[in-house]
Amino acid sequence: MNLETRYNELNKDYGAYELVNIEKLNDLNSVGLLLKHKKSGARVAIISNDDDNKVFSIGFKTPPDNDTGMQHIIEHSTLCGSRKYPVKDPFVELCKGSLNTFLNAMTYPDKTVYPVASCNMQISRILWMSIWMRYSILQCMSMRRYSSRKAGIMSLKM
Repeated sequence: MNLETRYNELNKDYGAYELVNIEKLNDLNSVGLLLKHKKSGARVAIISNDDDNKVFSIGFKTPPDNDTGMQHIIEHSTLCGSRKYPVKDPFVELCKGSLNTFLNAMTYPDKTVYPVASCNMQISRILWMSIWMRYSILQCMSMRRYSSRKAGIMSLKM
């Protein structure tokens, strides 16, 4: 699909999201969109193109209160199963049992991100919407519990 056609198709109403910006990214032969969820204010950046490798990443601001490394500990804790997916290490299971081309989680000094990529759209939707979103949102909720307690030790029930 050419860039002009892609731009025109994507310049539309997104229901629960406000289209903040849409821009042709000529160097990437892509169209970039910035959306804002009307209710929560969450921002979504989309780069649309013909690449078979579909990439998704969710990230959260996780500024530290101290130097205990709790953000990194919680990142790893959230990748250790949940009530819905009660396996010891779902991250390892996803890596060896799916058609992903990239799957990771990374903690930076002020944010935590959970990127995933796959050329298989069915696998991508399962990884992104069911499993990866669940784990990453649990991480965000855990950070809020930790921040509200201001404690060095906490019990995580996911």
